[in-house]
Amino acid sequence: MMRFETTIAAAVFAVGALVVSASAEARSFRVSQVPNGSVLQCDTCHIFPGGPRNDFGLQVEASLPSPKASQNVNWQLVYELDADQDGFTNGQELGDPDGNWGIGDPNPPLGSDPSDEFDTPAGAVPRCTPGAESVCDGQDNNCNGQVDEGVTCSPPALVSATLDEVSIVADGTDFQTLRVTLSNASAVDDLRVTINHPWHVENGRPTSGYFQITPTGCSEIGGLGNAEAVLDTVNCSTTPNQDGSRTYVMRFAYLGAFGSATNNQVSAIWYQGGVAVGTWKRLTATGQGFAVTADPGFVPPAALQSFSFGASTVVAGSDDVQTLRLTLSNATSIDDVRLIVNHSWHTENGRPTGGYFQITPTTCIEVGGGLGNADVAINGGNCQINNLGNGSFEYVIPYRILSSFGGAANFQVSALWLANGVAPAGTWKRVTTSGQGFAVTADPGFVPPAALQSFSFDQASVAADGIEVQTLRLTLSNAASIDDVRLMINHAWHVENGQAAMGYFKITPTTCAELGSFGNANVTLLDNCEINDAGNGAVEFVLNFVVLDTAPLATNYQVSALWLAGGVAPAGTWKRVTTSGQGFTVADGISSYRSFSFDEASVVADGIEVQTFRVTLNSADNVSDLRLIVNHANHSQNGRNCSAFFRYTGAGCQEFTTGCGNANVTLLTQLCEANANPDGSIEFVMPFTISSSFGAANNNQVGVFWYEGATLIQGLTRATVSGQGFNVTAP
Repeated sequence: MMRFETTIAAAVFAVGALVVSASAEARSFRVSQVPNGSVLQCDTCHIFPGGPRNDFGLQVEASLPSPKASQNVNWQLVYELDADQDGFTNGQELGDPDGNWGIGDPNPPLGSDPSDEFDTPAGAVPRCTPGAESVCDGQDNNCNGQVDEGVTCSPPALVSATLDEVSIVADGTDFQTLRVTLSNASAVDDLRVTINHPWHVENGRPTSGYFQITPTGCSEIGGLGNAEAVLDTVNCSTTPNQDGSRTYVMRFAYLGAFGSATNNQVSAIWYQGGVAVGTWKRLTATGQGFAVTADPGFVPPAALQSFSFGASTVVAGSDDVQTLRLTLSNATSIDDVRLIVNHSWHTENGRPTGGYFQITPTTCIEVGGGLGNADVAINGGNCQINNLGNGSFEYVIPYRILSSFGGAANFQVSALWLANGVAPAGTWKRVTTSGQGFAVTADPGFVPPAALQSFSFDQASVAADGIEVQTLRLTLSNAASIDDVRLMINHAWHVENGQAAMGYFKITPTTCAELGSFGNANVTLLDNCEINDAGNGAVEFVLNFVVLDTAPLATNYQVSALWLAGGVAPAGTWKRVTTSGQGFTVADGISSYRSFSFDEASVVADGIEVQTFRVTLNSADNVSDLRLIVNHANHSQNGRNCSAFFRYTGAGCQEFTTGCGNANVTLLTQLCEANANPDGSIEFVMPFTISSSFGAANNNQVGVFWYEGATLIQGLTRATVSGQGFNVTAP
C-alpha cells in the first residue's frame, strides 16, 4: 500500500495545508466511519493528510448531503462502488464486501487500498490498468468502462495444437497431453476434441464422440468417440493469455482394449454463444498423428476370426443340410454363442426374424418359439465346439430347412457371443458379407398355408335400423384346407372408434353363427352365409348381417379375421383386414338417437340459474323411459363420477339421485317437455338448477339411454362431445 510515514511526508503536509482548499480538509472524525479507516488514517480519503481527496475520498464526498463539512459517512452508499476501477469493490478492499460493518464494530481483515488500482485483495490481478486497450480479450483493459474499445475482434481461430507424446502405450496409465491455443478466445464457451473423426481418420478407427472442455471443467461425451479412452478430468485446464488467446489442456490415456494403431488424428471444433465457429478442423498434420502401442500384457476379448456356411444354396423340404461355422479368436472364456438368420438390422431379403440358435458347451438349441430361424430343424446332436489352438474356437451348427420356409436369396447371418453372461462384442454383428448370403430354393411340391388375399364390406355406411344389410367378404389363397373362418367387428387390439368387442362371427362348411354374447353386439347375423370357390385354390367367405337400432353410432368400424385348418390357426393370431382409419360407419336408424344439447355453456351454482338438457330421438313413439346422467363414471372428465339420473316417462320427469348422480341439483319437473317435430322426431326437454353445494367444475359430461317397455333400446352413450361439456361456476 502507498504510505507517507516519514518526516518528509510531514513536511509535505505542512506545505500542502497552505495550498489546499477548505473543501479538501481532512475530517478526523470520519476516519472511524469506514472499516479500517483507523488503520489507513487520513490516507483513506486523501492523497496525503489534509491534501486533495483520492478516488475513494471523492466518492465519499459525493455521497454526503449538504452541508458536507459536518456530515457523517454513510458506508452503505459507498461499499458497493469501485473507486479505483480495478474490479474490486470498496467493501472488498476494506474487508467488508457485504456492507455488514457498522461504526464501533472491530475492523475486519484489511484487503487493500480502495484508491490504488495496483493494490488488490490477496494480490489478485487487477481487472484493468490505465493505458491503451491493446488486445481482444473481452476485458476493459484501460479502465475506461468499455470492453475491447477500438480493438478489432476477429472470430476465435486456431493458433497452435501440440501433443506431448508421439507414441503412448494402451495401458491406462501412460497419458497423452493435448494443448490447443485459440486466438480471440474470450467468447469461446466450449471446445470439443475428437480422436479419429470420421472425416479425418487415416487409421481405420473412425469415432463420433468427443472430449469437451469449458471454463468449468472437461468431460467425455458419447460412448463411441474416443472409445477405450480415459479422460483425466481433474487436470484439464483453460488458461487466458496476455494477448487475448486461451490455451486448453486435456490429458487422456488408452485402455488395453484399444490395441495398437498408428497415425491417430485429432480434430477440434469450438462454440461461441452456443453456435459452432466453422466445422471440425483436423489439428494434426496429415499422416503424422500420434501412435498407440498395445499393452503387451493385455488379453483382448473374443473377436470374429471367420464365418462360413456349408452350402451357398439349399432346398427347403429336402435332405440338404446347411452348416454354420463361426470361429472366434481369444475365445477361452466364451460360454455362449448365438447365431441368427436374418436379424432385423442385417436382413436384405425381406425375411427378418428375432429368434436364434444357441450353442454352449452342454446345449445346442433354437430359442425364439418359432420366431427366429422359423421353419427350420436344428440338428442339435451334430453341433460341435472345436478347439483350434492359440485361444481360437470353432462353433458348428447344422440344420435342415422345412418346406414351409419357402424360397429366398441372400440369407444373412448375424452372431453374438457371451462370456460369463456378458456380451463383450456388445451387440449383434453381421458375419456374412453384405449381398452374399446363402439362398434357399422353395420345395416345388409344397403348398403354402392359407393367406389373406382380399377383404371388403359392401356398405361404407349402414343404418342401425335392423333392415339394411352389411356384407363382409373375405378371400383366402391356398384355402382348400381351411375349415373355420372367424370375423370380428372391433377387435380389442384393432379398434379405432372406442367401441371394442371380443365376440365373433364363425363360418364353416356346415355352420354360420355368432359366438360371444357381447362381440358384434346389437347385430343380427343372417343365415345366407356363403363359401365360394374363387379359383386357383382361393376361397371366398361371405356373411351378411343387419345392425339393430340399439347399436351405438360410430364411424370407422374395424374388421379382424382369424382362420383355422384342422383346429390350428396357421395365420397365428387375429389380423385386421380393414385398412386403418377406413372402416365402415353405423348411422342413425329409424328410432335412434339424433341429437343432444344444453342451453348454457356455463351456469352458476346458485340454485336460480337454469340449465336445460334437450334430447331428440328419431321416431320415439315407443320410448317409455328416457334417462340422462351427468358425469357417469365412464364418461366423466372432471373427477366427478356419478351414476344416478334424470328420468322422463309418460307420467312426467323425476330425479333418481341416491346422493351421487346429478347430485346437488333440482330438476324442474313442472317444466319438463316432450315435443313432437314435423319430421316425426321427438325432443325431450329437462330443465334444472344447480345448488351452491355442487361447487365449481369444468367439462361436465352427459350420458343418455332409453327403453321401450322393459327392453333397453340404447345403452348408455355419452351425448356430449368429449372435452366440451358444460361448466359450473361456484357462486
